[in-house]
Amino acid sequence: VLVEFEARFETPVTIKELRAQATVNPTIANMVLLRQSRLSVQAVQKEEWDAILELQSRKEKGEDLLLVPVQAKGKDEESDNDNRDNNTLNIDDDNYCSDPTKRLSQSQIQAIQGDSATKITEKELGLKGRKHIYQLKNETNGGSDPKMLLVMYYEGSKYVGKDMQRMNAMIQAAQNQDDVHKTTPVYLLLSATSGICRRKTLPQLLADGVIVQRATV
Repeated sequence: VLVEFEARFETPVTIKELRAQATVNPTIANMVLLRQSRLSVQAVQKEEWDAILELQSRKEKGEDLLLVPVQAKGKDEESDNDNRDNNTLNIDDDNYCSDPTKRLSQSQIQAIQGDSATKITEKELGLKGRKHIYQLKNETNGGSDPKMLLVMYYEGSKYVGKDMQRMNAMIQAAQNQDDVHKTTPVYLLLSATSGICRRKTLPQLLADGVIVQRATV
């Protein structure tokens, strides 16, 4: 890997700030740094680097970092400014998805809500409890590996840290099974009326590579 020093930020952007920004900016949320943080060398896409530069500039000016919008591609600056609100993801929006390119389809959501999707219970995973996760065919990758998805459907009032820990235990146990690959995409599907802790839980989920989506009413 050939690298060359260019400049040092006088005001660095911290990993904590990137995780917080990931809750409103899918460009940041998709960074390898947040999804596979144990890698010592990581690729950074141009749009990701541009987003970091904008964050750093805002931080130097003392501006609110969470106001940074998702920039529309192929648009002039005036169009970008007109669409700032529309391009900023909000977890309260109907059918919100932290990675819109990997959104669960309506048929997948209906299978989950109708309880007709393949279910893996805590008991089957050797855990205590009555919760379960769903295993679905991956419709987003044209049939290439990984072929399956793991989905936790949450219908409670507010998804918090203890819910994430329980989901992680089920996911880890499922990934230890022969038919579930370690790279199988993981989803948290929130019901239309469920909330989520945005201060710690949501940033941690995104940093762990979990795709968070809200089901439509």
